Amino acid sequence: MSRKSKLLWLSVIVCMLLVAVAGCGSQEAANGEGEDGEEKVLVLRAGHVVAEETVSHKGYLKWAELIEERSGGKMKMEVYPNSQLGGNREMLESVQAGSLDIVQPSLAFLGGFTDKTKLLDLPYLFDDEKDAEAILDGEVGQEILGSLEDQGMKGLCWWFQGWRHTTANKEIRSPEDLKGVKIRVMENAMHIDHFKTLGANPIPMAFSEVLTGLQQGVIDAQENPYGNIRQSGFYRVNKYIIETKHLYDPIPVIMSKITWDKLTEEQREIIMETVLEAQAYQRELVQQMDQDDRDAIMAEGKNEIIELTLEERLKFREAAMPVYEKYEDEIGKDLIDKALGN
Repeated sequence: MSRKSKLLWLSVIVCMLLVAVAGCGSQEAANGEGEDGEEKVLVLRAGHVVAEETVSHKGYLKWAELIEERSGGKMKMEVYPNSQLGGNREMLESVQAGSLDIVQPSLAFLGGFTDKTKLLDLPYLFDDEKDAEAILDGEVGQEILGSLEDQGMKGLCWWFQGWRHTTANKEIRSPEDLKGVKIRVMENAMHIDHFKTLGANPIPMAFSEVLTGLQQGVIDAQENPYGNIRQSGFYRVNKYIIETKHLYDPIPVIMSKITWDKLTEEQREIIMETVLEAQAYQRELVQQMDQDDRDAIMAEGKNEIIELTLEERLKFREAAMPVYEKYEDEIGKDLIDKALGN
């Protein structure tokens, strides 16, 4: 080997050693200590796919503020919105590998890791907000989050995106009123089965195509939270907004099990205390923003909002029970019964 080649190889080896040492330093910092044993700032990285204007991002910012305040500046959280760190799937894989600390994925993406999340796609599962929060914050919600641990994820709690409602060009007050209605749905088997069971004609369609589909008569109806109904202008095409509340639309807050296992007991306590405080803040914010969107739509005076009573909604649930029966083996009948209070 020539002298030049030897020098080149020596340079490569030195670079590799420097990278390795830097990696060890980051690892120690993640554990709260530097090489000299001096306490360092723990920096957690959190990612999500939605925009800065959303309640999810605002909840994250509140959480980051609480973490830094409660730890006296010894812990911080950096928040990366708008898929800056990848899509839902990529970030979940990064959390599994320990290269990302926290993610708040769309619920559907957890279906690849546990069947128990499918429970939350069952239509009309919850009676109201209090019922949903009691179930998600209790034994049922913890069982779903706990099923992620052997997948390298630590489920912390549940946040909220808003109830999903239905807009249509006709009044809908009972399951019979949905017969033959062409309604846009997400490409989700359970959502499709739900509307088929009620006699509607569900049409999977990209979100970006929904407004045009309504305008052109390709679809008669769609279902979304109030924020999307207002911001995307669906209410300008569909006169009727039916508060079906068929899905509660929870958001799981997930931490890397690798990161969690490295934390001290004090750090874990701070994480859990603050994420639950941020949860309460975020849930309240969702309800306020939903009310603001509803009020803004009503102020234009072009829509009729149909508020279904609990009794009316339970008739929809009863009509949708074949969907519950179809998926009970995947989800677990015991889990469904617990959620329904049976």
